Amino acid sequence: MRYLACFAACSALFLTSASADEIEGELITPPQWVAMIGFMSASHDFGEVVKGEMVEFKYDFLNNGTSPLTISRAHSTVANVAVGHSGEAVEAGSFGQIFVRIDTKDMEPGVQTIRIKVESDAYNAPSTLYADLEVMPAPDAAEI
Repeated sequence: MRYLACFAACSALFLTSASADEIEGELITPPQWVAMIGFMSASHDFGEVVKGEMVEFKYDFLNNGTSPLTISRAHSTVANVAVGHSGEAVEAGSFGQIFVRIDTKDMEPGVQTIRIKVESDAYNAPSTLYADLEVMPAPDAAEI
């Protein structure tokens, strides 16, 4: 329940460019009958990953609007990054997920930041998620 209150309050503030002084003591709400998407966290750090490994993560989100939320597309332009979503419309007050699988076999060693774009019918769409990882060189087969 604590997450619901936080998402509702945070989403309401992001819908306006008003300063804190202009909204003091007043909660600004979105129009009625819209979906609102709010992620528990819009980024995930995988840390060090050996080149060739595959890593996965699920980004949880809440529809804190008043209408069902439909994800139309979730994708990344980075090769070997697969993105999916829970598929069905997410009812108001319910949770959904964005799934990300990263295959590092063709990635250069070093720090990588991958952007995932989430397109939906949410009032505050589109959303961008981030996946950070440091690709480490694979151990030389001769050393093993």
